[in-house]
Amino acid sequence: MTDHVTGRVDLKANGKTYHLWLGISVLADIQSKHGLDALDRLEKPAGASNNWMPDLRIVSDLFLGALQREHADEANKYLVDDIIEQNQGALPSLMAGSSPKENKEKKMGNANGPAGAA
Repeated sequence: MTDHVTGRVDLKANGKTYHLWLGISVLADIQSKHGLDALDRLEKPAGASNNWMPDLRIVSDLFLGALQREHADEANKYLVDDIIEQNQGALPSLMAGSSPKENKEKKMGNANGPAGAA
């Protein structure tokens, strides 16, 4: 389950619900550690074989970072393994949770932005 307003994703593992937050601070840490193209490296490139996998260190670090906000005392690579193993589509769910849905009635940002802003 995803709360698209906050970017929180709830995933269960080992009988417990974990609240994962993939916010700007986690994404900044990922870019700092893995490079500015880190998220691009999670996408299957054109022509890749059926055995292609994303960079699993990036995937693991995304989940570890997302666990830190509410579960820092439990976050480790084995919990990440359990979350991914017990939740089909865990990575796409986490990534979708980091991008709130557009609210057409309420525009975010400064409506009177700088001159020339789109």
